[in-house]
Amino acid sequence: MVHTLAQLHREKKRRLHVVIFAQKGPKTPEQILAGAEERFGIDVSTGGGSGGGGSMKIDFVFIETELIDLLHAETWPRFTMIGQSYGSMVVAWRGFQTATPDLYFDTTGAAFTLPLGKLCGARCAAYVHYPTISTDMLAMVYSRRPSYNHDSAIASSKLASLVKCVYYFLFAGLYGVAGAFANVVFVNSSWTRDHIEALWRLSPAPTVLYPPVNVEALAALPFASAGGGGSGDGGGGGNGGGGG
Repeated sequence: MVHTLAQLHREKKRRLHVVIFAQKGPKTPEQILAGAEERFGIDVSTGGGSGGGGSMKIDFVFIETELIDLLHAETWPRFTMIGQSYGSMVVAWRGFQTATPDLYFDTTGAAFTLPLGKLCGARCAAYVHYPTISTDMLAMVYSRRPSYNHDSAIASSKLASLVKCVYYFLFAGLYGVAGAFANVVFVNSSWTRDHIEALWRLSPAPTVLYPPVNVEALAALPFASAGGGGSGDGGGGGNGGGGG
Protein backbone atom coordinates (compact mmCIF):
# COMPACT_ATOMS: atom_id res chain seq x y z
CA MET A 1 0.00 0.00 0.00
CA VAL A 2 2.74 2.47 0.94
CA HIS A 3 4.56 1.62 -2.28
CA THR A 4 1.42 2.43 -4.32
CA LEU A 5 0.99 5.73 -2.51
CA ALA A 6 4.64 6.52 -3.16
CA GLN A 7 4.06 5.83 -6.86
CA LEU A 8 1.13 8.26 -6.94
CA HIS A 9 3.22 10.85 -5.13
CA ARG A 10 6.18 10.44 -7.48
CA GLU A 11 3.99 10.80 -10.56
CA LYS A 12 2.54 13.98 -9.05
CA LYS A 13 -0.98 12.57 -9.10
CA ARG A 14 -1.20 13.17 -5.35
CA ARG A 15 1.05 15.00 -2.91
CA LEU A 16 1.02 12.73 0.08
CA HIS A 17 2.25 12.52 3.64
CA VAL A 18 1.94 9.03 5.12
CA VAL A 19 1.80 8.41 8.87
CA ILE A 20 2.11 4.80 10.08
CA PHE A 21 0.87 3.75 13.52
CA ALA A 22 3.25 1.08 14.84
CA GLN A 23 4.29 -0.60 18.08
CA LYS A 24 7.11 1.06 19.92
CA GLY A 25 10.19 -1.14 19.70
CA PRO A 26 13.94 -1.22 19.10
CA LYS A 27 13.78 -0.55 15.34
CA THR A 28 14.00 2.94 13.92
CA PRO A 29 11.71 4.12 11.10
CA GLU A 30 14.64 3.77 8.69
CA GLN A 31 15.15 0.14 9.74
CA ILE A 32 11.46 -0.63 9.34
CA LEU A 33 11.37 0.81 5.83
CA ALA A 34 14.61 -0.99 4.95
CA GLY A 35 13.00 -4.23 6.12
CA ALA A 36 10.03 -3.61 3.82
CA GLU A 37 12.40 -3.03 0.93
CA GLU A 38 14.29 -6.25 1.64
CA ARG A 39 11.18 -8.38 2.11
CA PHE A 40 9.02 -7.11 -0.74
CA GLY A 41 11.63 -5.73 -3.14
CA ILE A 42 10.27 -2.18 -3.04
CA ASP A 43 11.78 1.12 -2.01
CA VAL A 44 9.40 3.38 -0.12
CA SER A 45 12.05 5.39 1.72
CA THR A 46 12.80 7.48 -1.39
CA GLY A 47 9.31 7.71 -2.77
CA GLY A 48 9.39 4.44 -4.66
CA GLY A 49 12.44 4.94 -6.84
CA SER A 50 13.94 7.48 -9.18
CA GLY A 51 11.80 10.12 -10.81
CA GLY A 52 10.92 13.76 -10.74
CA GLY A 53 8.22 13.65 -8.09
CA GLY A 54 10.47 13.85 -5.06
CA SER A 55 10.29 11.80 -1.90
CA MET A 56 7.03 11.06 -0.14
CA LYS A 57 7.17 11.98 3.52
CA ILE A 58 6.69 8.98 5.82
CA ASP A 59 6.41 9.39 9.57
CA PHE A 60 5.73 6.91 12.34
CA VAL A 61 3.58 7.25 15.45
CA PHE A 62 4.89 4.68 17.91
CA ILE A 63 2.28 3.33 20.33
CA GLU A 64 3.30 2.43 23.89
CA THR A 65 3.67 -1.26 24.71
CA GLU A 66 1.14 -1.15 27.55
CA LEU A 67 -1.51 -0.09 25.03
CA ILE A 68 -0.40 -2.65 22.44
CA ASP A 69 -0.86 -5.33 25.13
CA LEU A 70 -4.61 -4.64 24.95
CA LEU A 71 -4.57 -6.21 21.47
CA HIS A 72 -3.27 -9.57 22.66
CA ALA A 73 -5.67 -12.46 23.22
CA GLU A 74 -3.97 -13.47 26.48
CA THR A 75 -4.96 -10.11 27.97
CA TRP A 76 -8.62 -11.12 27.59
CA PRO A 77 -9.11 -14.76 28.70
CA ARG A 78 -12.88 -14.20 28.56
CA PHE A 79 -14.86 -12.21 25.99
CA THR A 80 -11.69 -12.06 23.93
CA MET A 81 -13.17 -10.54 20.79
CA ILE A 82 -14.80 -7.66 22.65
CA GLY A 83 -11.65 -7.09 24.70
CA GLN A 84 -9.36 -7.01 21.67
CA SER A 85 -11.78 -4.76 19.79
CA TYR A 86 -11.85 -2.35 22.71
CA GLY A 87 -8.04 -2.48 22.81
CA SER A 88 -7.85 -1.66 19.09
CA MET A 89 -10.01 1.42 19.66
CA VAL A 90 -7.74 2.59 22.50
CA VAL A 91 -4.66 2.12 20.33
CA ALA A 92 -6.24 3.88 17.35
CA TRP A 93 -7.41 6.78 19.50
CA ARG A 94 -3.86 7.20 20.78
CA GLY A 95 -2.66 7.45 17.19
CA PHE A 96 -5.41 9.86 16.14
CA GLN A 97 -4.51 12.17 19.01
CA THR A 98 -1.03 12.51 17.53
CA ALA A 99 -1.89 12.59 13.83
CA THR A 100 -5.42 12.93 12.49
CA PRO A 101 -5.44 11.68 8.88
CA ASP A 102 -7.50 12.70 5.88
CA LEU A 103 -7.57 9.01 4.91
CA TYR A 104 -7.36 6.28 7.53
CA PHE A 105 -6.38 2.88 6.13
CA ASP A 106 -6.66 -0.07 8.51
CA THR A 107 -4.62 -3.10 7.42
CA THR A 108 -4.80 -5.01 10.72
CA GLY A 109 -8.44 -6.12 10.63
CA ALA A 110 -9.39 -3.79 13.49
CA ALA A 111 -12.86 -2.92 12.19
CA PHE A 112 -13.95 -1.09 15.33
CA THR A 113 -11.33 1.59 14.67
CA LEU A 114 -13.19 2.65 11.52
CA PRO A 115 -15.96 4.54 13.38
CA LEU A 116 -13.24 6.41 15.30
CA GLY A 117 -11.60 7.38 12.03
CA LYS A 118 -14.90 8.74 10.79
CA LEU A 119 -15.41 10.57 14.07
CA CYS A 120 -12.07 12.31 13.48
CA GLY A 121 -13.20 13.41 10.03
CA ALA A 122 -11.23 10.89 7.97
CA ARG A 123 -12.35 8.82 5.04
CA CYS A 124 -11.78 5.17 5.90
CA ALA A 125 -10.50 2.16 4.01
CA ALA A 126 -10.02 -1.39 5.25
CA TYR A 127 -7.83 -4.26 4.08
CA VAL A 128 -9.14 -7.42 5.76
CA HIS A 129 -6.89 -10.46 5.92
CA TYR A 130 -9.11 -12.50 8.23
CA PRO A 131 -12.49 -11.51 9.69
CA THR A 132 -12.62 -11.06 13.45
CA ILE A 133 -15.66 -13.31 13.48
CA SER A 134 -16.74 -15.56 10.63
CA THR A 135 -19.91 -17.34 9.63
CA ASP A 136 -18.04 -20.60 10.27
CA MET A 137 -17.53 -19.58 13.90
CA LEU A 138 -21.19 -18.66 14.25
CA ALA A 139 -22.27 -22.02 12.80
CA MET A 140 -19.92 -23.90 15.10
CA VAL A 141 -21.27 -22.28 18.25
CA TYR A 142 -24.88 -22.58 17.05
CA SER A 143 -24.47 -26.31 16.40
CA ARG A 144 -22.60 -26.77 19.74
CA ARG A 145 -19.53 -28.35 18.14
CA PRO A 146 -16.37 -28.20 20.30
CA SER A 147 -13.53 -26.35 18.57
CA TYR A 148 -10.65 -23.94 19.13
CA ASN A 149 -13.14 -21.15 19.77
CA HIS A 150 -15.78 -23.24 21.51
CA ASP A 151 -14.71 -25.08 24.65
CA SER A 152 -16.17 -28.55 25.09
CA ALA A 153 -17.46 -27.60 28.57
CA ILE A 154 -19.55 -24.83 27.01
CA ALA A 155 -20.55 -26.94 24.01
CA SER A 156 -21.94 -29.61 26.33
CA SER A 157 -24.17 -27.12 28.16
CA LYS A 158 -27.35 -25.89 26.50
CA LEU A 159 -27.51 -22.76 28.65
CA ALA A 160 -23.84 -21.84 28.22
CA SER A 161 -24.05 -22.46 24.47
CA LEU A 162 -27.15 -20.28 24.25
CA VAL A 163 -25.42 -17.42 26.07
CA LYS A 164 -22.35 -17.72 23.86
CA CYS A 165 -24.50 -17.93 20.76
CA VAL A 166 -26.25 -14.68 21.69
CA TYR A 167 -22.86 -13.09 22.41
CA TYR A 168 -21.44 -14.17 19.04
CA PHE A 169 -24.45 -13.03 17.03
CA LEU A 170 -24.55 -9.65 18.81
CA PHE A 171 -20.84 -9.21 18.19
CA ALA A 172 -21.27 -10.17 14.53
CA GLY A 173 -23.96 -7.49 14.23
CA LEU A 174 -21.71 -4.84 15.78
CA TYR A 175 -18.85 -6.00 13.57
CA GLY A 176 -21.04 -5.46 10.52
CA VAL A 177 -22.01 -1.97 11.70
CA ALA A 178 -18.34 -1.08 12.22
CA GLY A 179 -17.53 -2.26 8.69
CA ALA A 180 -20.20 0.07 7.32
CA PHE A 181 -17.95 3.03 8.19
CA ALA A 182 -15.46 2.00 5.49
CA ASN A 183 -15.58 3.93 2.23
CA VAL A 184 -13.51 1.24 0.49
CA VAL A 185 -13.03 -2.41 1.45
CA PHE A 186 -10.25 -4.71 0.25
CA VAL A 187 -9.81 -8.38 1.18
CA ASN A 188 -6.88 -10.72 0.62
CA SER A 189 -8.73 -13.74 -0.76
CA SER A 190 -12.03 -14.97 -2.14
CA TRP A 191 -12.61 -16.84 1.15
CA THR A 192 -12.37 -13.60 3.12
CA ARG A 193 -14.52 -11.82 0.54
CA ASP A 194 -17.34 -14.32 0.99
CA HIS A 195 -17.32 -13.90 4.78
CA ILE A 196 -17.09 -10.11 4.65
CA GLU A 197 -19.94 -9.95 2.15
CA ALA A 198 -22.05 -12.00 4.58
CA LEU A 199 -21.13 -9.92 7.64
CA TRP A 200 -20.55 -6.37 6.31
CA ARG A 201 -23.86 -6.01 4.51
CA LEU A 202 -23.92 -2.22 4.85
CA SER A 203 -20.40 -1.61 3.54
CA PRO A 204 -19.23 -1.26 -0.09
CA ALA A 205 -18.66 -4.51 -1.94
CA PRO A 206 -15.17 -5.83 -1.10
CA THR A 207 -12.47 -6.03 -3.74
CA VAL A 208 -10.03 -8.94 -3.67
CA LEU A 209 -6.46 -7.64 -3.54
CA TYR A 210 -3.95 -10.45 -3.17
CA PRO A 211 -0.99 -9.81 -0.85
CA PRO A 212 2.23 -8.60 -2.52
CA VAL A 213 4.62 -11.38 -3.37
CA ASN A 214 7.98 -10.73 -4.99
CA VAL A 215 8.28 -13.64 -7.44
CA GLU A 216 11.16 -12.35 -9.56
CA ALA A 217 13.78 -14.29 -7.62
CA LEU A 218 11.60 -17.43 -7.61
CA ALA A 219 10.94 -17.19 -11.35
CA ALA A 220 14.68 -17.27 -12.00
CA LEU A 221 15.12 -20.61 -10.21
CA PRO A 222 15.47 -23.73 -12.41
CA PHE A 223 12.41 -25.64 -11.19
CA ALA A 224 12.42 -29.27 -12.22
CA SER A 225 9.27 -31.01 -13.40
CA ALA A 226 7.78 -33.89 -11.41
CA GLY A 227 9.25 -36.37 -13.89
CA GLY A 228 12.79 -35.14 -13.38
CA GLY A 229 12.96 -33.15 -16.60
CA GLY A 230 14.23 -29.64 -17.14
CA SER A 231 12.70 -26.40 -16.07
CA GLY A 232 9.30 -25.48 -17.40
CA ASP A 233 6.39 -23.12 -17.12
CA GLY A 234 4.26 -25.36 -14.87
CA GLY A 235 4.97 -26.41 -11.33
CA GLY A 236 1.96 -24.67 -9.77
CA GLY A 237 3.74 -21.36 -9.26
CA GLY A 238 1.37 -18.92 -10.86
CA ASN A 239 -2.25 -18.22 -10.15
CA GLY A 240 -2.77 -19.65 -6.69
CA GLY A 241 -0.38 -17.40 -4.78
CA GLY A 242 -2.68 -15.21 -2.73
CA GLY A 243 -5.92 -17.13 -2.82
CA GLY A 244 -5.67 -18.38 0.76
